[in-house]
Amino acid sequence: MLLHWWNRKILDQYFTKAKPEDIKATDYTSYGKLLLKLKEDSLANEAFAKGIKMDSADLEVLELHADTYFKRKKYEEAAEAFKQLISATEKKSPNDLWRMGNAYYFSAQYVEADSAFTELSEIVPTQTFGYLWAAKSRVQYDSTGETGVAVPMYEKFVEKALENPEKNKKDLIDAYDYLGMYALHKSTNEKEGLAKATLYFKKVLELDPNNERAKEFMETVKEMNNPTQGKRQK
Repeated sequence: MLLHWWNRKILDQYFTKAKPEDIKATDYTSYGKLLLKLKEDSLANEAFAKGIKMDSADLEVLELHADTYFKRKKYEEAAEAFKQLISATEKKSPNDLWRMGNAYYFSAQYVEADSAFTELSEIVPTQTFGYLWAAKSRVQYDSTGETGVAVPMYEKFVEKALENPEKNKKDLIDAYDYLGMYALHKSTNEKEGLAKATLYFKKVLELDPNNERAKEFMETVKEMNNPTQGKRQK
């Protein structure tokens, strides 16, 4: 650590005395990496930003810049940094799309998050996380379920998640719950909507027999089908 502090002092003096035209992008890169080791992440981002302004093709620095913003929970800045990283790469990395999607999601930019996660699902169609998080993003910007944009993504998620239901149990419950509520409230045919919702909530109870909303729904359906149940016989 003492060596890091000493190196920082040397670089501080260099940036103070050097002519602007003599400073290279790699100087800022080295300074930023040193600041990371000293746990001065915000200053590291400042150094990386200066280096990137001079050389925007250094993928290592672009990634460090984005990762550092994300670590600091500066999600809006992280999203832009990941966007710049992805733009500079020849082939989009699933990991970069995943991290950019998360940065957009945690900065409440849900439409952009949806785009990132949807693209991720197209690149790795056998995995569940792209479909799941695209669905979650769509739920956020369609919070009333008016358009049902999350439905196709939740359906694709369920299809893939059922290959390992125990691993995906919690998210399957959330998906079935959403699909059930959507069928119940948005179906153009009330009878068909109720039947479809019943199937979804039965699946919820198969995974979680104590799920309160599913239990309440099934009890309501039971009462609808047996309107005289519980009434005192005359």
